[in-house]
Formats: sequence, C-alpha cells, structure tokens
Amino acid sequence: MLTPTVLHRFRWFHAFGNAPAINLARSIPHGQDASVLSLGCGDLSSILYTSHVQQGLPGRKLDFTCCNDDENITARNLVILTMILAGEEGASYQALWDVYYHMYLDEQTTELVIRHVRTMVPMLESLESFNNGPYGSIMQICDEDTLCDVRRVLQRILDAAHEESRDDQAIKLARMLKRRA
Repeated sequence: MLTPTVLHRFRWFHAFGNAPAINLARSIPHGQDASVLSLGCGDLSSILYTSHVQQGLPGRKLDFTCCNDDENITARNLVILTMILAGEEGASYQALWDVYYHMYLDEQTTELVIRHVRTMVPMLESLESFNNGPYGSIMQICDEDTLCDVRRVLQRILDAAHEESRDDQAIKLARMLKRRA
C-alpha cells in the first residue's frame, strides 16, 4: 500500500520541551471522559501535567492518542511512560527527569535505562505480545510499523550498551587521530 512519505530536511531534537505544559482537558467538564489527540507529540509534559491535575477531581477516563513522525521520540516516550507505570526500582523523579531531558546520562541512570529496555524489547515482538504484556491494558501501540520502529530504536540502545566502554572508545579515537596527524 502506498503511503505519504515524510521528508526530514532538517532534524530538530528538542531535548527540552519548548512550550509550557498545559492541561489538555481544561475545557472538558470534570468527571466527563475525554479522548485527546495530540499531533506531533514529542513532549509528554502536557500529558503528564493533565494527568497530575486530575487528582482530587471526579474520576474520568482520559484517552490520549499521541503521534510523532520521529521513531526516536516515540521510543523515548514509551520508555518514560512504561518506567513510570512499572514503578521501576531506582526510577526516582531525578532519574526520570535525566532520562527525559538529558542528552548524557550518568552510570546509574544508564543502567536503569538498559535494565528497563531489556524488559521492553521482548514485549515489542508483536502487537499481540505488547497488548498481552503488563502495559497492554493501559496503553496501545496502534500499528505494526510503529512497533517495529520502536523495537529497532530500543534494540540499538541495547546494542550500544554492549559495545566498548566510553573510555575505551575515547582511547581508540585518540590513537586514530594521532596516526592521521
């Protein structure tokens, strides 16, 4: 089936949210269920803020549909949301903040991400395995292509974790640069 192609002439990666978080359900009466479509949803801050401000209000179901054309952003958001839902040991607010907003992670946070991603990759073998897993009743991945893209990004994280340490890579780079000089 033919589908539109998205051309990325320039890739922008906003490590920090570039807009303030807003309550996406602010104009919907309290207690009324809502479905919210968030296009180009690279930043989860409004979704997390909306969920947070619901505390103490009449209960309701909020169904967020998020889409983004960058599989790296989609994968990052899935990792953050599943870490929150899992109550991952060691996933303090500071660690979650670092994973979401920092380009470079300390050793402890890196281990936390690797440990979590290791549990996620097998769940992403198929839509069925994800839907039958611990997060399937709370969140859904809408199609097989998105699932494959996210799995590929998470697999790259695991592959990079098995490569040489940063120090070893830096030493190799320094040697190569000396040879060329």
